[in-house]
Amino acid sequence: MYKAININSSVKIKLTDKGRKVYRNHLYDILGSIYRKNNEIEKLFNIDEDKQGYSTWQLWKLMSIFGSHIGMGSDICFETEILIDESDIKDLE
Repeated sequence: MYKAININSSVKIKLTDKGRKVYRNHLYDILGSIYRKNNEIEKLFNIDEDKQGYSTWQLWKLMSIFGSHIGMGSDICFETEILIDESDIKDLE
């Protein structure tokens, strides 16, 4: 049985070192020229992680940032188990 989740819903992941590097490069690409002058981009890179090491992302943002870095046989950007809040999962009618 399939269930539905909205891509605007939040999910939790555990980033790997590669994922942190990809995210840092993403920030430099979109914000680097603005913030590089003051070294403020490092403040933006801080990722809030819970005690278990999970960070929260909107699903669409996760796909947008890491999608092109995910593929068969490649180093993973985040652990393969993704946590989804049960209230965000909808039954299909």
